[in-house]
Amino acid sequence: MIGQQVSGTVYGVILNDATSVRKIGALDGAPYKGAPKAPVLYIKPANTHAAAGVAVALPQGAAGVEVAATVGLVLGRPAARLAAAAAMEHVAGLVLAADLSLPHASYYRPAIREKCFDASLPMSPVLPLADVQALTLVTEIDGQVVD
Repeated sequence: MIGQQVSGTVYGVILNDATSVRKIGALDGAPYKGAPKAPVLYIKPANTHAAAGVAVALPQGAAGVEVAATVGLVLGRPAARLAAAAAMEHVAGLVLAADLSLPHASYYRPAIREKCFDASLPMSPVLPLADVQALTLVTEIDGQVVD
């Protein structure tokens, strides 16, 4: 698995980064009436997968794109209903990814068009598992650090 590209469905967690957390106050109004009580997941299906460094064409009519630097954990075997202490035993490696999305304001409704356009998840090959807590991710566009 190490050195291979990821295949299959990738799951992401919304409101899992500093920029998104700052927006959480906007969830107090309609239609949300409060922040989520549990993680809100989304998927990045196979059509979104791309090798790191690939040029990504935005969908027709897209005015811009949001980029989130992400560490992905790669499961090496099936996992369901695990105790938290056993979860990492199922992790075979990690990937570094740029999770691209079209700007949108809805967090509870599926943002299929905004999250699932072709090549919107450039990823490294699977890397050996590292101390994820010690990693620092930085997103740069044309050499400039962006948030």
